Amino acid sequence: DDDDHSSIDEMEIVNTEAANTQQEYPLSPMLPNDIYQRIGSLLFNLSNSEEVPLIRADIPWSIIFSCDAPLLTTLYKRSLDPGGTMLLQGMLRMDPPLDAVKKIIDAFPLSCVDMEGFFTACQFAQPRTSRQLRPLALDFNSNGKMNAADDSYDDDVGEVVRLIMHKTILARRSNNIGWSMVAFLGHPHVNVAHAKLLLYNNPDALIDPAHGAFGVSPLDRMASGYFIHGDPIEWAEKLRLALKVAAYIRTNKKEGAETVLPDGFFRPVSSFSTDARVGSPSPESFFPYHELIRLITSEDFRGHKFGVSGWMNTLEACTSSDPSAFLRYDNLGNLPIHAALGSECNTTLGLKSERRLIKYLLSLDRNMALCREGGNVSVERRLPLRMSIENGWPVYDLIIDAALSRTSLRRNSRDITENMCNSTPLLHDALMGPYHQMFGIHGARQLIKNIMAKMTQVLRQLQEQERIDAAKFNLVQSVDSDGRTALHVALQHKWPVYDMLIKATPTSLENQDPSSRLYPFQTLAVALKD
Repeated sequence: DDDDHSSIDEMEIVNTEAANTQQEYPLSPMLPNDIYQRIGSLLFNLSNSEEVPLIRADIPWSIIFSCDAPLLTTLYKRSLDPGGTMLLQGMLRMDPPLDAVKKIIDAFPLSCVDMEGFFTACQFAQPRTSRQLRPLALDFNSNGKMNAADDSYDDDVGEVVRLIMHKTILARRSNNIGWSMVAFLGHPHVNVAHAKLLLYNNPDALIDPAHGAFGVSPLDRMASGYFIHGDPIEWAEKLRLALKVAAYIRTNKKEGAETVLPDGFFRPVSSFSTDARVGSPSPESFFPYHELIRLITSEDFRGHKFGVSGWMNTLEACTSSDPSAFLRYDNLGNLPIHAALGSECNTTLGLKSERRLIKYLLSLDRNMALCREGGNVSVERRLPLRMSIENGWPVYDLIIDAALSRTSLRRNSRDITENMCNSTPLLHDALMGPYHQMFGIHGARQLIKNIMAKMTQVLRQLQEQERIDAAKFNLVQSVDSDGRTALHVALQHKWPVYDMLIKATPTSLENQDPSSRLYPFQTLAVALKD
């Protein structure tokens, strides 16, 4: 088919073989044929603008304004484009005025079914174009969801894009296309301003598995890391917006009711400023990187269906766009690593990926291994090692290695040492609470055996050095700063490792617990009684 290469003289407007199924429009004998020829030529050239670009200033938009829908459908007949899809997309590439777009859509209502029309509008339609012309009242009803407060939108979104979005929603719905346009949030032609528009108009679709392939919601699809298109910095910003919307839905959703984002939800542009001092608790109420970690480690996360470790691409994209992304405390004093370790390990990632996640976070700053979680000051705040053992995360060795491989405790503008604790020996921290049932008695004993072996190895290395690192030395001691031995702690929390600790340090049997003044055998008797 040489349709796209035909000359203007061979226009398909006179080709009866490509007759449109719609009723023919009676051409008025009062108008000369060259007027109809000119209109038909313009429509054809617009539809072919991807292959033969036009000069926008030379396009007589007023001709399209003067036509009604039946006349346009009569004059534009391309066998390859019965629904006008190519015409709409070709015209959108020329940054058309709003009135012209509306005329074409009225003539070809199915031209918007294809999402490419919206993507083309996002890429080429400039906001200033429609603002220079007579404005149309784009105040759509709930079928098209365009009744938002003005401050919910960005000035970078013009009326052409809004109109195309509205018409696309209606066209897809009338053709029983189930996926919401939010499913295409990560598309490279959808910028941050367009993303806000999509999210505002259908926020619930963001977390609905019915709006994505393989039962994966648009949010999980983005977090999967396998569809990072275009500028990774802009993509990461769109992800942050999506995470904010998901967090709002989770906390405000009413059963059976449609979620409506409040006025000004996306104002200011970002509630997650990158200017906050690293390591400092923030007054903000939403923290996208904590939310992302919770999403990835959730038992409901389905992004793994696209690949077992693609979410690493997501973390790296976030770090690339914001180097301090995973090094900030939230308003409770928790780091993203606390958001992961603070919940029971019941992910869909698998053991290797669970370890890879924590290893990546620790690689950003090893001091993180000794940062206490936030929360109520009246409650003992746990360190990552204790959290991992209590919640069944198979990463205790990674945390210990990170804690013992720190090079310095000196503070600088990018550190996170405000909540650090290097006075508690790592063995004490491991024993200072229950162990998860996934370890079992054998696993718990093996865990402590491994930690003890590591402590002994590092202690010997430190003793061979001319200058001992006091901070690391504290971490491998058998007695803490209060004078409690590891045996005292193990007895208090009923760890089945008494024999191992006694064998390693027999003299610990003779030491009283400074807090209770009890000897180990007395502490054991009390613990068994309880």
